Amino acid sequence: KCRPKKNIVFLKTHKTASSTVQNILMRSSGTSHLSYRTPVTCWELLTHFQSQLRHHGNRTAYNILCHHIRFHYDNIRDLMPNDTVYVTIVRNPVDMFESAFQYYGFGTKYNISQPDALKTFLDNPSSYVKKFGERRHSHNALFYDLGYDNGNLTSEQTIKSTIRHLDRIFSVVMVADHFEESLILLRHALCWDLDDVTFFKINSRNEKSVRHVTTEMAGKIRQWNKADVMLFDHYNKTLWSK
Repeated sequence: KCRPKKNIVFLKTHKTASSTVQNILMRSSGTSHLSYRTPVTCWELLTHFQSQLRHHGNRTAYNILCHHIRFHYDNIRDLMPNDTVYVTIVRNPVDMFESAFQYYGFGTKYNISQPDALKTFLDNPSSYVKKFGERRHSHNALFYDLGYDNGNLTSEQTIKSTIRHLDRIFSVVMVADHFEESLILLRHALCWDLDDVTFFKINSRNEKSVRHVTTEMAGKIRQWNKADVMLFDHYNKTLWSK
């Protein structure tokens, strides 16, 4: 029989139902006498995780890191025990981008006055980025949370190579669109009981606030977020192969 894993890094990506997974992990940390790593300052959310943040009182190691950070494997590995299990979650980039666009108010930030700001932005996203600058999570947001900038994702070959690198780091990549199936994989990877992964939704949107995305708009979102699409397609496929 396998032994339950207690050392876990959960990269909490944005707009992916990650708060529900975080709740599961934090609840388990409370019942298992584990210590979990919380953000120390706001800038930790905006820059790569800094290993020097490991100094917190007399502790030298943590069991669970499960808050919003920009992933930096070497720095996090310096903080966590050697047997740490790395987990993250992805979501269909079309739904995720629509959610992020509304949540972060990109229409206002890109000074779009038209009533349908999302459609207007998608007609020529590069022009808005060139004029106003690239906002966090406005372009390949999954890769941004994973620590990569768009300048490093210039070709399909580079993206595929990066995904292979992530495969070697993350034991479980959950898919928000198939959340319950992903929890089964997580449970087996952590050797936890079924009760440990029971959940209720956290921070879910009101259905009335969801903007309808046409087929044409969805295609433009996928084109604009090509790297994220390749990442999602890869892990959506591997989910079912497991």
